[in-house]
Amino acid sequence: MQLQSVNRFEYPQLDSLLWDSQAVDIDKQIVFNIYEKRWQFVQKDKLSQKEQELIDELIVKFGKGLFLVNG
Repeated sequence: MQLQSVNRFEYPQLDSLLWDSQAVDIDKQIVFNIYEKRWQFVQKDKLSQKEQELIDELIVKFGKGLFLVNG
């Protein structure tokens, strides 16, 4: 069974995007939405392989292969 939530502290860029939240375990759909909406604040050169794999998984599952970002 695959987990449906993400621990923000396992993904440094996600953690930085959640400056306005104290939640720790976040539903994957919400995580996908946060990455899309706040992508311009991601330091792409600092993404770990693990975090990039999470993003890729979320794009397939929730974005149906699309990742609509500005910047």
